[in-house]
Formats: sequence, C-alpha cells, structure tokens
Amino acid sequence: MAESASDAVAVLASFASARAGRFEVTHVRGLEEARAQLAGGSFDALILDTAGDIDAPPGDDGGTLYRELGLPIVVLCEEDDDETALRALRDGAQEALAKRNLGPGTLVRAVRGAIERQRGIAELERGWQRAHHLATHDPLTGLPNRQLLFDRLTHGLAAARRYGHRLAVLFLDMDRFKTINDTLGHGAGDLLLRGVGDRLERCVRRSDTVARIGGDEFSVVLDPIQQPQDAARAAQAILDRLCLPHRIEGRDLYLSPSLGIAVYPEAGHDSESLLRHADQAMYQAKEEGGGQYRFFAATDHTRVLERLSLEVGLRGALEREEFTLHYQPLVSLESGDVTGIEALIRWRHPHRGLIAPDDFIPFAEEIGLIVPIGDWVLRTACAQALAWQRAGLRPVPVSVNLSLRQFRQQGLVASVARVLREAGLDPALLELEVTESKILEDPAAGFAKLRELKQIGLRIAIDDFGTGHSSLAYLREIPADTLKIDRSFVQDITERQQDAAITTAIIALGRSLGIGVVAEGVETEAQRDFLRAHRCAGMQGFLFARPGPPDDCHRYLGRPLMTGGILPRGH
Repeated sequence: MAESASDAVAVLASFASARAGRFEVTHVRGLEEARAQLAGGSFDALILDTAGDIDAPPGDDGGTLYRELGLPIVVLCEEDDDETALRALRDGAQEALAKRNLGPGTLVRAVRGAIERQRGIAELERGWQRAHHLATHDPLTGLPNRQLLFDRLTHGLAAARRYGHRLAVLFLDMDRFKTINDTLGHGAGDLLLRGVGDRLERCVRRSDTVARIGGDEFSVVLDPIQQPQDAARAAQAILDRLCLPHRIEGRDLYLSPSLGIAVYPEAGHDSESLLRHADQAMYQAKEEGGGQYRFFAATDHTRVLERLSLEVGLRGALEREEFTLHYQPLVSLESGDVTGIEALIRWRHPHRGLIAPDDFIPFAEEIGLIVPIGDWVLRTACAQALAWQRAGLRPVPVSVNLSLRQFRQQGLVASVARVLREAGLDPALLELEVTESKILEDPAAGFAKLRELKQIGLRIAIDDFGTGHSSLAYLREIPADTLKIDRSFVQDITERQQDAAITTAIIALGRSLGIGVVAEGVETEAQRDFLRAHRCAGMQGFLFARPGPPDDCHRYLGRPLMTGGILPRGH
C-alpha cells in the first residue's frame, strides 16, 4: 500500500529491475482495498507506506492489524520518523526502512528477508507444536497421555465445580493382554492397542477424553455427565465394543477389559484421587473375574489401604521371623493312620495376630516375595520332618505347596535337591503339591519339570484337582502320586448330585491309573462316610485335625486318627 503515486512508482521500479528476479507487485491505496485484495488472492508479503492517516496503524492497534493481515510486512517510513519504525517492529513488522535509504535492490532484499524470517518463525512454531504433541500424546496410539489427561481432567473439574455438574473417570485394563504379547509378539500387541484406542474414541463424545496411560491401560474422562448411570451406560458400551473380535494379522483375537469408574464429586474432588479411585475400582473388577465394570466405593478404599498396610508389613516379615508353619495330617481311610502331613504357612502379624495364607500369599505373589517365602517354607518343613524322626516319631511324608512363580523357576529342581541334601531328609519323605491350573498353563513344560522332580525321588501331588479342566490325555502324562480332590466338591458332596458324581469319578479314575486320591476339606461324618463308601484312599480336614503347631503332631503320629471309621476318644 502506497500513499502517493510517486512512492508507488518507486516501489514498482525497484521490483522491475533486472536483478530483482520475478515478482508480481499489486498496488493498492488504503486498508480496505488491501483487505479486498488479500481476500481474493495469494500474496507473499506486504509493503506498507506509513504516509497519510489510513495505512499506519495508530498506537497499540498495530499488532492486532498486522496479525489480521497475516503476511510478512515491510514498513516504509518517512526520513525522520524513527518512532514509527520502532513501533512497527514492536508490533510485528519484519522490516522497517526509511525511504531515503532505498538504494538499488534494498527494498527487494528487505522483502525477501521478511519472507524468509516469516517462514523460519512458522517452521519454529510447527516444531514447537510437534514437540508439544510428542510431550502430551502417546506415540503408539496418538491418544493423549497421562500428562494431557491430567490437565484436561483438572480443567474439567474446575468447570464442574463452577457449574455444578458431574464428570466420571473410567480406568480400564485389557484382561490377559500379556498372553497376546507372549504368544504372538509385541508387534501384534501394538496393533491390538491401536485398535483398542480407535474403538474407545468411537465410543465417546467430542467433549470426552480418551488417553493411554501406559501398557494396556487406558483412561476415559466423561465430561459432563448428569447421573452415575450415564457413566455405567458408557462403560457398558465400551465393554460391548471391545469384546468384539479384533482382526490382527489375519486372525481374530478376543479380549475383554476390566473397567473401574470414579464419579465426581462422590468418589473424589481432585484429579489425583479420581484417577486413583478409578484404578482401584478396576482392580476390583479384575479380581471378580474381569470383563466387567465396577464403581469405586468407600469400602473399596478402606480395603486398598488395608492391603497397602499388609504389603508394607509383608516386605519385612521374613527378616523379622514372623512366619511360622502349622501342620495338618492326611488320614488313610482304610487304617485310620496318618499317612502324611501338609505344611501350611501362617503369619504372626505383630498387631493383627495370626494371618491365614489366603490373606497374604496373593500379595506375596504380586510383589515378588513368594519365592523367598516359598524357599523358607520348604527348608523349614524339611527340617521339621527330620526333627520328628529324631524324636522317635513314625516318619511320614511332609507336603509343601509350590507357588506359580516357584514352579516357573528355572533352577527349581536344583534348589529342591539342595534343600533336601542340606536338611539330610530322605527325598521320599517330601511331597510337593502343585495346583492343576499351574501345570496346565504350559502342559509340556509342566510335565517335564514334574518328571525332573520325580527323578530326585520325592512325591508329587496335584492339588485342587477337578478345577483345572484336565483332559484324560493330560492326566495320562502327569507323573503324580496323589490327586487331591478340591474342597469345593467335597463341601456339598451329600447334597449336590453333580459334586457327588465328580468326586466318585475322580476316585475311580485315580484307582484305575494307580494314583492315590485324597479328599480335602472333610468336616462332617456324612462326608467321611460317603468317601469311605466310594473307597477314597485318604482324607484331610477339620473332622480329623485342624492345622496346628509342630508339637501337635506328637499326639497323632504315634496312633491312628480313625479306627473303624470312628474318631479316637478325646479327639
């Protein structure tokens, strides 16, 4: 824009010179004409003549106008108008030239420089945007990451407090996702995670946020909602969508998520507590079998705090020698003699008293303490078995349960052999109990490890038999000495025909394969009589003896616990 015809001619002449290169220059007079031209065409730069009163933006309006024009701007000033030049540069002009300094090529170089600087600024802005995106988004799925989720949730909570509405945080984890990575590889797992992210985004509204927290964990912020039922409907829609088959590398994969829901304000008033409570509710859903959603409740929070306290105490319990072993006998149905003793760990908690294994062994599994605890149980039980022999009591095998992590250990066989050697115990007096489900996770490897253990000379018992869905082909391969019928079948054996049928089938199967069968959880004489009538080889339960300290074994290792099917007097 040039105010005078002579100035316009001078500008045009500068760009018409042979050295200037190819430029197309349009001359306009006034701001309105410039806006009309910019709206109808494509321009690389704007030369602004400050002469007159319509082209030079007065005062603080300059920056606004320059941003509106959206082009690199070179300002031409009067010879003595340094103030205008400084203001133009401050407001965003790329260059300000005094008309008296316009020598050959000066204006052309200034325009080219302005265009290059503008492009550089634009590239820096794009780089900043890329860096910001990388810092706030998950690189695999392109979804917001934890940082951006936290920021949006914080802003959403501020609006919820201001306008009095609710919002919900959903935390979800894909059940059994590790199996996909382990069997098909991480490439297939990554494709699956991208698919999960895409499906989640299609399940929510524009105002909601879907984020990947890490691994196979995702979070969704539903903002706003009116009632908790809105969050439940959204959670069910997510479950329905994610449970559909995922087509990955030519095969259909089926997964289900576990979902936890925390609703503001009922479940928390800040971002951190809502995310934490949704996470806790998700674990509750997973513990109940997965493939479902659960709302956070205050009772869940209390349970989590108790669990945390328990875990903290558990980490030092082994060093503080707070564990002890109780022992429960296995009884022969035919003779009434004690044929074995099972070692059962207890935790003597300094404040909560004696804690049963079901209340702390799962925590030990999760935090990686089960292996050293299991090693302690094995050493202690072997030493106790030898101590009973030296006290003149009849030697019987002592049974020790193996955890999943222990059973997976590469050096398990060598470790057990070393413990037996150090204790000086005959291997035939040690029986290792492994649950059926642990073996069936990888049958070939499980059977091979059991055969290695058998070669040492010890005994093998399959615990909780009947709950792992063994096939007859698998059972034929298991090198077991004993099948222990799970207590869930024995409990209602006299009332439920199905449990009675399963129990009698296991007894007959064991007898035909030459494997001993022991029924766990026998608590009534009616259960004992049923098992005796169907020729079950052995029994274990409160009817005969409760687990007790080592000294209790002195009472029954020297005499039968059942004579002619009747418990001894004074039992």
